Amino acid sequence: MREVNLYRTFLMSMIFLKSFLGLWRDYQIFRRTMKEWLGDGGKPVATKVSQARADICLDCKFNVKNVMTESFGDAYRRHLAAKRRMKLEVVGETLLHTFKLCRCALILKIHVPFKHIRAYQREEIRQAIMKGKPACWQLKP
Repeated sequence: MREVNLYRTFLMSMIFLKSFLGLWRDYQIFRRTMKEWLGDGGKPVATKVSQARADICLDCKFNVKNVMTESFGDAYRRHLAAKRRMKLEVVGETLLHTFKLCRCALILKIHVPFKHIRAYQREEIRQAIMKGKPACWQLKP
């Protein structure tokens, strides 16, 4: 009888450990996702800022439908899942597609702090934006 109880206790401990490790792994993935998407701070811009950015993007010639962005796979899906978990929504977001010049997903990019965007935006992209859409939010904070 004692062996059965020990075995049951051992099994329950293993189930708990497996569950805990799964949660820890999910947390680490979420942290990494937030850092690569939103930068070191891991915080999106205010909803009001995201909406203002989206309004500009909705009328932009560089907002193009492109299946390539959606096919980037794992990172894109993780970032979208994080966006949904954080309840980050703007009016018209279903019409936000790919930013033609850098192939970023605008539905995600509008929530990213300017500092993080600026740190990774190549100079030729900035020049192309200035030439084609000087009022773009990506040129100024």
